[in-house]
Amino acid sequence: MDKKKWITIIAAVVSAFTFLWVFFDLITGRLQGFVYFEIMHRFGHTAIIMLLLSSLSVLAKNYSLPEGFFPHRVFGLYGLLYAASHFFVFMLSFGFDLQLLITAFVSQPFILLGDLALIVLFVMQLTSSDKFRKQHHKTWRLIHYFYYLGIGAIITHIFLVSKVIKPVFWVYLAGFVLMGLLHAKFVRDWIKPKKKSAS
Repeated sequence: MDKKKWITIIAAVVSAFTFLWVFFDLITGRLQGFVYFEIMHRFGHTAIIMLLLSSLSVLAKNYSLPEGFFPHRVFGLYGLLYAASHFFVFMLSFGFDLQLLITAFVSQPFILLGDLALIVLFVMQLTSSDKFRKQHHKTWRLIHYFYYLGIGAIITHIFLVSKVIKPVFWVYLAGFVLMGLLHAKFVRDWIKPKKKSAS
């Protein structure tokens, strides 16, 4: 098995840690208090970390670092899985009661922002294959620009849901701003100028 496959497997196993952590705490009865909130909290934070790792991984290609060393698709997929699990547990906490959920959506706008981010992540995951990218390159680029919209929705979601803004919020915000800047073409060209072709 080559190095890229080993790194992908290791990334997948490490990324599954929070799922295993939650499962272990559930079966051992370690979760106390408002269990739903604690699980949502873990899944939500892990989703953000996975997205940051995915953004960092893409930089490996943009800056010509060793390809395969940063498996961005694994992190991106787990980012979506944790975000979806975060939303699922939220609905579970309401007993999937449609009337209560609609009331919550209307009275708490941050929930709609979280839903928007989840939709963006889902669409991006569906269109992230090499085949789709080659066959519909312009559409792929347009869809992936919405990543920044999704990130904005996530940051605003965290800001609105938090009664007290903790330092980790500013860490996430700084991380996404930094990744956004490093992904910008004019910044890439400044850091790594294109080689002039020989005349």
